[in-house]
Formats: sequence, structure tokens, C-alpha cells
Amino acid sequence: MYGRRITIIAQTTLTFTIGIISASATGPISLSLLRALVGFGIGGAPVSFALFAEYLPTDHRGMALVLVQGLSWTIGSMLQALLAWIVIPTMGWRWLLVVSAVPIGALTILFILYLPESARWYLIAGKTAEAQYFIREVGIMNRKPIGGEYKLADVKAEPRGQMAALLDKSTQRSTLMLWGVWFCNQFVYYGIIVFSSYYFRTQDTNVYLVAFITATSEIPGLLLALFLIDRKGRRLTMAILLIATGANVLYLSGAGVVTPSLLALFAFFARGLVSGSFAAAYVYTPELYPTSCRTTGVGAANAVGRIAAIFTIYVALIFQPETYIVPILLYALVACIGALYALKLPVETMNMPLQDCREDSEEEDEECRGLLAADEDDSDGGMTDSGSNVEQARF
Repeated sequence: MYGRRITIIAQTTLTFTIGIISASATGPISLSLLRALVGFGIGGAPVSFALFAEYLPTDHRGMALVLVQGLSWTIGSMLQALLAWIVIPTMGWRWLLVVSAVPIGALTILFILYLPESARWYLIAGKTAEAQYFIREVGIMNRKPIGGEYKLADVKAEPRGQMAALLDKSTQRSTLMLWGVWFCNQFVYYGIIVFSSYYFRTQDTNVYLVAFITATSEIPGLLLALFLIDRKGRRLTMAILLIATGANVLYLSGAGVVTPSLLALFAFFARGLVSGSFAAAYVYTPELYPTSCRTTGVGAANAVGRIAAIFTIYVALIFQPETYIVPILLYALVACIGALYALKLPVETMNMPLQDCREDSEEEDEECRGLLAADEDDSDGGMTDSGSNVEQARF
């Protein structure tokens, strides 16, 4: 509603400010409330991801989004584990909170000075002159200045940031399936983190070392996502990685009979695979929705995932060591359900230009359904062939 730039600056300012204040918490209740506010600020982070997507060319968008989302998250997790290892034993947890917040403060200053607004958002808001100005600026920064005479495509201004747009007739099925993917992804991702941290703590293992090693596991998972995302498409990438996650999680059922080092290896692969699926979901979501509700769609999907992250904590911790098999089987089942949701997504967004208004998306959706119906009548290939033909015809 207010644009990407203002939202991102407000989000980082809140996260930095409350992050510093939370170091002065006087007890568990005040600390929990302050960290909840930090989480509220971090919840706006996907807006920056949507802004980045809106400036990327179609043919490089998948790989670029996986790299930015995946590597920033993974490197941050690794650095946080190292910081905790260094700071907590010597300086205490309060200083960890302060040191963790400082980079966000530095980013806020950089955003205020240099972060551009989305030209697509300007167009959909009816601010064509501002959009043209920023397009010229992007050309200058890329050393490919745009000529004096050019005209942006006419885009109809329409209401922005409406949740109802995510659940109207043209997007309802996609939204509900996508929410299922996000729920399953984060349920399994955070479940693996909490479960492995809790288990290895009971084994007198260095929890900081385990956190660092399992964080590095996300790198091969991201590399696999990078390989698949523009070859097999977003849906199949998510499905393959989630099924592989479920299969790998089953190996954790040997908690009572295998060594902690072997369990760490299983947790390593499981977290890497699900993080790759997580990155693919981050790519798919801003591609699915038009500019008028893109950040709303990304934020809503992320919120659904956070609900899953809350529930999975209790699943991981309420079971005693002799009943670890219960959460393990549940994580494997949820991963497979997430794969089914991914395969059921009605639209493949690989190579699809970003849409700016809901009318564009509705036309794409109608075309997709028509082509699917035609293919089902004319071929014996089922959904696999029809999906391939749809991509060729549309894109």
C-alpha cells in the first residue's frame, strides 16, 4: 500500500531498535515480548525479496532469487552460530543480542541512502513519471543508459495490498496450495533444527558446533535447488527436494541405535534438502502474484509458515527420548504432503514474465486452464505433457 522502500526501512528500523532494547530485558516474560516484536519486524523481510524480483530479468530470475534468499539465510545462520559460540560463554546472551542487531542498523542506513522504490509498484500506483525516472536510474547504474524517447506500458491503477485478492476465483486454488507448501516447508525445516539441537544437547555434544555444521548443510541443498530451478521448474524442484527430505528424515528414526555422529550426518542432509525446497518456494511465490498483491502474497505465505514453525517446536520437544520416532515419522509425512501440494500447484512460473495487475493474471490463468483442457483431450500424456505444452504456449 505504501510501497516497498518505506516498508523495508520501517521493518529494519523496528528490528534493529527492538533488537537492541531486548538486551535489557529483566526476565523471561519481558524478553519473550521483546523478541516477539523483533520477530514482527523480521516478518517484513520478504518485501525486500519481492522488490529484488521486480528488478530481475525473467531468464535469470530463478537462479538469482535462490542465491540471494538461500545464501543470505544460510550465511546468516552460520555466522549466528559462530557468534553464539564466541559471545555467550565469555560475554553473555545480552551482548549476543546487541551484536546481532548491529548489522541490521547498518543496513537501515544504507537503505535510507540508496534503496530504490519498485518501478512496477509506481506503475500500479499510477505514478508513471516516478517509474520512468527509476528505470532511467537503473539503466545508468547498469551502464546501459536508456534513450531519451521511451514509454512504459500502460498499466491500470488498482487497489493494492488486499488480502481478498489472494483468495478470489482466479487465485484461490493457487494460494491455498501454496500455503500448504509453505506450512509443510517450515514445519519440517524448523522441526529438524529444534529436534536435532535438543537431541544432541542430551548427548553432551557441543550445541554451537552442531548448529554451525547443520547450517553449512544448507549450502549443498541450495546448490541442488540452483541446478533444478530453471531446468525442472519451480513445482518439481520443491516436490523433489521435499520427497528427498522425507526419505532422509526417516533415517533419524535410528536415534536409539546409531551413533550421534551418524545422526548428525542424517540431520545435515535433511536440513540441506528442505532448505533448498524452502528457497524454491521463495522463488515461486513472488512470481505467482501480480504487483498489486505480490508482497501481500509473499507476506501471507510467510505468515502461514510461521504458524507451522510455532507448532513444530512443541512437536519436537514434548516427546521423550524413547518416543522420538513419533515426531520423526510426522516430519517425514509432512514433507511428503508438502511435495503433493507442490505438484498440485496449477501454474508453473518458470520463464513467466511478472504480471502487474490482476487482469493480467486472470488472463494467464484462463489461458492455462484452456490449454490444460485441450491437452487432456488430445494427448495420452496426462498432466506431465499438458504442463509442458502450457509452458511452451504461454512463455
